[in-house]
Amino acid sequence: MEVHHHPHVPHGSKKFKDYFLEFLMIFLAVSMGFFAENVREYITDKNHVEELSGQLREDLKNDTANVQKLIEFESVQVKRTDSLYAMLIQPPGHIDYKKLQDMIVSCDRMDIFYPSAGAISTIKKDLHLKEFVRTKIALHIDNYEKMVTVLQAFENRNIEYLGKYIETFLSNHFTPENAAVAVVRMPVVNGTMRNLKPADLVQLSVDINLIKAYNLVLLNRYTKVKSEATAFIQHINSTYKLDNN
Repeated sequence: MEVHHHPHVPHGSKKFKDYFLEFLMIFLAVSMGFFAENVREYITDKNHVEELSGQLREDLKNDTANVQKLIEFESVQVKRTDSLYAMLIQPPGHIDYKKLQDMIVSCDRMDIFYPSAGAISTIKKDLHLKEFVRTKIALHIDNYEKMVTVLQAFENRNIEYLGKYIETFLSNHFTPENAAVAVVRMPVVNGTMRNLKPADLVQLSVDINLIKAYNLVLLNRYTKVKSEATAFIQHINSTYKLDNN
């Protein structure tokens, strides 16, 4: 039987150029993958930042509109406290007690600022995004939240004063029928009052000035919050090239 022997082909060792080409191909493949991932993350982050900045601007616009209403409301409350004080310092015999009670009820009003916190909460979680880090967004958020915190403290104090002074006066001196309609913001039935002495009117005239003082503080704080929100919106528009609508 004839036996066929396959010729042995010797394998020479790879040359340095072959190893270098393999290394270069692997390096390029990894680099391209890394580059592609960075591009993908950049596009995703950029879209996320644009979306959040647009949402933040809308939240701040809502806040400025709501604060403007509160500025107008507090301006009216200051005038109401002035009118009530002017009536209280009259001689007791010259006071229209039905009108007095209606004026007291009109001063016992309070509105609250509820900031839109959705976008700010999300951005605070995502401040690692490069597009946020390079801007003053974090500084504006910090300033805005501090202003709102101080504002809310004064709102709480004003609520406390309304309860302590006006509502206590109402409880002590309004008749049941007048109190019943007063709590639903309707005009009182008559001018009758209970257990009312001239000293009670003097004390209320002092108390109403304390309430006015907090109305003025709130008016000032609402104006500052509106100014900060407006500056914040301008920063967003200029930083992210958003339209000014």
